Amino acid sequence: SATGQGTSERTFDRREILVGGGLAALALGGAWPGAAWATPATPRVTHALQLAPTDFSIGDTHVRTWAFNGSIPGPEFRVKQGRPVRFVVKNDLPEESSVHWHGIRLANAMDGVPGITQDPIAPSGEFVYEFVPPDAGTYFFHPHVGLQLDTGLYGSLIVEATHERQAYDQDVVIVLDDWLDGVKGRSPMKEYMRLRKIGMPMGMRPRTPKRPYVGLDGRTPAAGSLGWIANALESGSTDPGDVSYPYYLMNGRPPEDPWSLRVHPKQRIRLRVINAAADTIFSFRVGEHPLTVIACDGQDVHPIETDAVVLGMGERIDLLLDASQSGAHEITADALGKSNKAVGVLRYTTATAARATPGSATNLRVAGY
Repeated sequence: SATGQGTSERTFDRREILVGGGLAALALGGAWPGAAWATPATPRVTHALQLAPTDFSIGDTHVRTWAFNGSIPGPEFRVKQGRPVRFVVKNDLPEESSVHWHGIRLANAMDGVPGITQDPIAPSGEFVYEFVPPDAGTYFFHPHVGLQLDTGLYGSLIVEATHERQAYDQDVVIVLDDWLDGVKGRSPMKEYMRLRKIGMPMGMRPRTPKRPYVGLDGRTPAAGSLGWIANALESGSTDPGDVSYPYYLMNGRPPEDPWSLRVHPKQRIRLRVINAAADTIFSFRVGEHPLTVIACDGQDVHPIETDAVVLGMGERIDLLLDASQSGAHEITADALGKSNKAVGVLRYTTATAARATPGSATNLRVAGY
């Protein structure tokens, strides 16, 4: 079993740092004040996590990949703010791994970055992560080793507030991902080697410029604003990433077999949207429903009403949606600057039509942080 005590020296090239997660500020969270750093001696809640090879179906496509507890996305853990938690992690992969708790303020020894904060968990090994989550909010977990995040190794960690300030009827997690592992012989490592060979050219093929996004005031977005950046990504005038993926998934489902959310009229829904993708920026919207941003990356924000939100890789945005319409509506996560999207369906209990109505593709107010 790995102990997390001591590390061996190694060097990193730029790409290893980028594909391994790259957010050193999160890995070095000990600089943040006010967190509950002490490891509890007798945690009250214990969870089990297994990293292992898994068979996974994307519509009619069947792949062999890696996952937590045999599911993609992995488990949705809900824990209490300020309450000790304990995760017993078993590594049944054929290579070393770890678990990084993305966005959680915790002691370095529990942060899951091999070579920096812990020794890697060897194949057939175990590691016990113990911490007290100090902040309520939406977080997720994934390995911090090589290209493992670009398999199915990710899951959500929801820290429920001691005193919740928002009122809602449903609390729903939506995980977005870009996917190529096991599709037509592709794999993250093969794609990485291809990119090394061709030098990772910046940008995709330019497309016809368009302006589907406007500012929150409905006007043409100012240069450098989020709406302006989204339009630049869509037109191909700025770099949307290095990889064009065959699939973009919403809660593990492709557009032809969409994930569905069932709601009652007049309900208020909290949507916790997580971008677990490796190389894709998403624009997220729900038909013609206005959305209210209430939190970003686990931190409450002043509420903002918008039509769409933009999430970079690793971002999480919490939204409120009022179920004030009827029928079935397309939940859309456009892969900005790329040629496809992740799709789900919001379906009212009173809906009779089978087909979901897509939202407007133009003049969308866009927000994000």
